[in-house]
Amino acid sequence: MASGNSREYREKSGEVREVLESYLTRLETGDLKNEELLVAKSVRQKVNEYKVDNLTSLALKQLDEAGIEIHPGEKIHYLIRDSRSKVKEARVRAYPFVGVDDDYDEEEYRELFEKAAEEVGLRNSNPSSGP
Repeated sequence: MASGNSREYREKSGEVREVLESYLTRLETGDLKNEELLVAKSVRQKVNEYKVDNLTSLALKQLDEAGIEIHPGEKIHYLIRDSRSKVKEARVRAYPFVGVDDDYDEEEYRELFEKAAEEVGLRNSNPSSGP
């Protein structure tokens, strides 16, 4: 039975690798819709309790400024636009404010996809990615 599990794991790994490579290609070519790239995060504290301006807190501030109250434990969604921008407001766009003209941070999403691949045991799954 162990060999069956091993074979099944290899088959699933191949499927996951194909999905990952498809997303990486679509990311590079701009064929992903912003809605496909929304990051979902659970809010851990109230907006005024965040001490660091991370991506989640910045999106939460956008929602708060628009009068949308989010409580700890609820999920928010956002698009990563330019995670390294000096202008904090330009780093993310909270959903439902994401528009079709919003650009996304290709490099940051590539890193997220590659981290996800590592989490499921697909190390170095994209041979075309550089060092």
